[in-house]
Amino acid sequence: MDGRTAIFGLVVAVVVCFCPGARAKINTTTSSLDPFDILTKGYNKKLRPNYSGHAVKVLASSYIVALDNVNDVKSDFTVKMYFSQYWNDSRLIFGDELQGLEHKGYLRVVGEDMKDIWTPDTYVENEENIGGHKIFSSVKITRHGEVHMSKRLTIKANCPTMNLKLFPHDVQTCDLLQTSYAFPNTELTYAWKSENAVIVGESSIATQYILDKAITSIEDVYFKSTNATWTYLKLKFVLRRKIAYYIIRIYLPAILVTLTSWISFWVDPTAIPARLSLCVITVLAMTTLSYSSQSMVPSVPYVKAVDVYLIISFFFVFGSLLEYACLLNIRLRCVGQRAHKQKGKAEEIPLTNKEQNDGIAELENGKEKGCNGKENVQESSGNAGYFSTWTLDTFSSVLFPAAYVFFHFVFYLVILA
Repeated sequence: MDGRTAIFGLVVAVVVCFCPGARAKINTTTSSLDPFDILTKGYNKKLRPNYSGHAVKVLASSYIVALDNVNDVKSDFTVKMYFSQYWNDSRLIFGDELQGLEHKGYLRVVGEDMKDIWTPDTYVENEENIGGHKIFSSVKITRHGEVHMSKRLTIKANCPTMNLKLFPHDVQTCDLLQTSYAFPNTELTYAWKSENAVIVGESSIATQYILDKAITSIEDVYFKSTNATWTYLKLKFVLRRKIAYYIIRIYLPAILVTLTSWISFWVDPTAIPARLSLCVITVLAMTTLSYSSQSMVPSVPYVKAVDVYLIISFFFVFGSLLEYACLLNIRLRCVGQRAHKQKGKAEEIPLTNKEQNDGIAELENGKEKGCNGKENVQESSGNAGYFSTWTLDTFSSVLFPAAYVFFHFVFYLVILA
């Protein structure tokens, strides 16, 4: 038995020594246990691809998962996205020597093994908190040396271009700027993979904004301090504010209060308590609305469109109160003028039941007479007369609504412009 074992071992040794195919097969079987180690044997991760030649070109694409936490006051936003980069590294080309990858055609690398190959040092320039986002990533290497690296990013970036002068009709544009930290465009260049390199997910809508579109572009920036140019991947988010909330909470109440104040134009001028109460209540209501709306708008040190709207609406409401004050003043002057005439008469004329002892102008057939006791507002003697109270109310009931409609037309014309 021992003789047979010795002869068999001798035959195997001869086959291994003199048969290259068998030796290669054994080596392949052994190497299949760790193909990545064999692929990166002698690989220098500190050197970029084509380190002695032309610049490596990195293509990029993104899938936007969510865009939220848009802070109007701090001018920042948070974006959750999958960021993919593609480049070619000829040092990572492999063939059938990596057993198990003949039909698969690629090698997947995750975890700590990713640190053993060169990857672009891409970073977000306008990120507020460096390292403030959690990263999940993986690398896929094809047999032709094409490398695809994908990362799951949560980025909080600033948006210095945010302007709230047209709030809440504003459209904001916030950029996400990505570039290499160490390599200028003579060593590394960026480009978007295609025209549709950025895909926006259906659930990516911010709370108070609508993401209209995401615009991709490439920008080369020259830095005088280093005398070099860096290539930037620029992703511009166009955000349009949702206005329905502000229509219900601010605009509609302001319009209703303003319309209510105009009811006083149809109230009998002699009903002083009722009419004065209506005017004062609407003024107080508009004041309360203006103060309460401040909790719904961002605090910025300049005037916003909603502020202009509320101020103008307040002026219209306060104008109805001023109109009634003018009306009372006209009536008192009319009463004083008539009393002065009566004193100059030779004989006393008794008051009719149509004249009021509290200084109310004379009424006849439902119409208020002028200061001379006639429906005409001017005296026959040629002295300047006054508008009757009914004439002033009629004029105001047309002028105020027309002016308010014109204000809305101009307001939204400016907003759209």
